[in-house]
Amino acid sequence: MNCFYHPEKEAVAQCTECNKGLCNECATRFNKPICDVISGDGFAMLAFFFLKIIAVLFIGAFVTPFYLLYCIYKIVKISILLKKI
Repeated sequence: MNCFYHPEKEAVAQCTECNKGLCNECATRFNKPICDVISGDGFAMLAFFFLKIIAVLFIGAFVTPFYLLYCIYKIVKISILLKKI
């Protein structure tokens, strides 16, 4: 089997996602053998990036107030314990 991206080179690994043959140069590009198919086209990756950003902001907007209340609770609890000492 030859490399999908470099047909003149022999494949030494397969993409873990799509099983395409990868040469040594392509297989060592990332930590695990993975090809460029996963990266997709530019517009799809940009849309996916913004979708992740929106999801993080949306989740953060709900989690942050509860986390702040938890931190304030811990500070009050510690200050009460320190007054007892």
